[in-house]
Amino acid sequence: MSKSGQSPSAQNAKLVIVTTLITGLITLATAFIGIIPSLRSGDLKQIEQLNQKINSLTPKDPVPAKTMGIMGTVRSEDNTKLLVGYDVYLLPESYPLLSARTDDNGKFTLEAIPSDMYSIIVRDADDGKSGKALLDGDQAEVQMNGARVAYQIKR
Repeated sequence: MSKSGQSPSAQNAKLVIVTTLITGLITLATAFIGIIPSLRSGDLKQIEQLNQKINSLTPKDPVPAKTMGIMGTVRSEDNTKLLVGYDVYLLPESYPLLSARTDDNGKFTLEAIPSDMYSIIVRDADDGKSGKALLDGDQAEVQMNGARVAYQIKR
């Protein structure tokens, strides 16, 4: 027996177990260090693929040339009174909001706007009351929420 009170075979068994554990941990650490770069390159590949998908969803076509204008008059629903100071908005399907304000004759003009499908909104600047309708090139007038908008599209 040794001074520690354990037999040499018990000490050897503990030494073998500790050595085996240390060797196993070193092997795992070495393997993990080898895996990290491949994980990172896999992440980079996924990021590149996602960027390609995003770029394919982004429209590459140039914004169409501004090719039309809209002029019109805003009157009361019964067509007897010009509605002065009303805000007129066009909501295009694919471009920013366009706006104008009616003058002292109830008229408005929006020029050099992209050809597109638009909804028109007319809003009373004083009380905030508004209405919305779809502009249709075949019609020349829309009626909404107490206002009648006669318009002309110039191409």
